[in-house]
Amino acid sequence: MPWLSIEAELSGPDRDTVLAGIAQIQKGDYFAREAQNFLQQLSDYPASYFAPRKGLGREASQARMEEPPGCTTPGAILARVGAPYPMQTWMWDLGRIEALSQVDEHVFDPLSVVSYLIGKRLELEVLTDPYRAAVEQKFDKLRVFDEGTLFELAALVIRQTHHITSSILPILRIAHEAHPRLAESIKHFMDEEIGHDKLMERSLSHLGRKDPATIPVLPSTAAMMKLFELAARHSPLAFVSCIGMFEGSSYPDSDPLADLLEKTSIPGAAYGYKAHFKINRDHNHKDEVFAFAAALPALSQEELTLGVRLFELTARASQIMDIEINQEIDRTITSRLVR
Repeated sequence: MPWLSIEAELSGPDRDTVLAGIAQIQKGDYFAREAQNFLQQLSDYPASYFAPRKGLGREASQARMEEPPGCTTPGAILARVGAPYPMQTWMWDLGRIEALSQVDEHVFDPLSVVSYLIGKRLELEVLTDPYRAAVEQKFDKLRVFDEGTLFELAALVIRQTHHITSSILPILRIAHEAHPRLAESIKHFMDEEIGHDKLMERSLSHLGRKDPATIPVLPSTAAMMKLFELAARHSPLAFVSCIGMFEGSSYPDSDPLADLLEKTSIPGAAYGYKAHFKINRDHNHKDEVFAFAAALPALSQEELTLGVRLFELTARASQIMDIEINQEIDRTITSRLVR
């Protein structure tokens, strides 16, 4: 898959089972026993989506949410949140999502939709993987040749995470009131998120930036959190999908920025990022999204449309954030070279 590559050595019955499952998937027979057995082995990875569950149709009429005013086109929503990037047309195939999640006429399974949207988000992240890799490479060179600039730029990156983590709790409180069906799950998640912004502040303090407000929040970062707030108020589907985006779909062995900062003359700057990563991984926050999605009632067609579109823009903002971070790093490095 574009976002996932797995290498495995297999022999005997295991090899036969895997090859049979792959063969069924390649033929499009996803519900064949061999295909399902194979996909079950990949349940820890973002490699599949949930088939629509039966018996969800009765609650659809009870789950209607008011659409926020002015949210009919990408441009209208982006203008509302002050997003700096243009997007005139929708990119994701709504008909495809409907077909994969339909339970009954105009009734859709939120678990199917959310699991499918994870793949759409990962497709966007694949496009910005080169930007993330470039940031790591530039930071590693700065660690050797210009630690001062590295610390300045690392503070910029950490500030974006600080803005996200400090904004999440107020937005979760909004969602807690707006979506009673999710109240218990949201309360549990709120308890897990308390103090994450303080971890970022600790890292910033080590870098000599005791006041996070002195570091700019990038336009895409601000827009992403405003879109998340819209989702919290108006769309349980988009809200849950955003939770999945913030928590990620898999965890590496360690956080790259924390690893790099630990190699500098201020290793304490890695503490906040390292602790944040460890909490998310140890508590397996990447699977929270499925518990949230399973708690949602069936979706009407209007709810599905609004949720998909709000999340499409939020995922796009996250993608732009990676690009903007890379651009800011290049701008700073270039200005130092000119001097």
